[in-house]
Amino acid sequence: MSFGTQTGLTPPLYHSTIQVPSFSYINNAVDLNEWGKYYLGAYYANHAYAGSGDSVGMMAGAEYPLLKNMNLMGDILTGNNNISVAVLGMVFYLPDYWQLSFGAQL
Repeated sequence: MSFGTQTGLTPPLYHSTIQVPSFSYINNAVDLNEWGKYYLGAYYANHAYAGSGDSVGMMAGAEYPLLKNMNLMGDILTGNNNISVAVLGMVFYLPDYWQLSFGAQL
């Protein structure tokens, strides 16, 4: 299980005020070895971070091994806001704990 938050300040480039965007989450992971890794959790994002719409949503993800150093991966953030997204992609595991990944937002 993991939890965390991201908080910062927005510079007043497009608005006359400084906003404090914040994203907090709680997440759980299950590693089924050759059957993949699966993640499920929830998030809260204030309006400065997520825009108008929902502030609370679910988040889920999966990594499924295809070859020794190559996994299929997918993530989703639910909700009716600016950060709601589904992503499908690949991750390649390189030497020295480096990863190369690419994907597409759906």
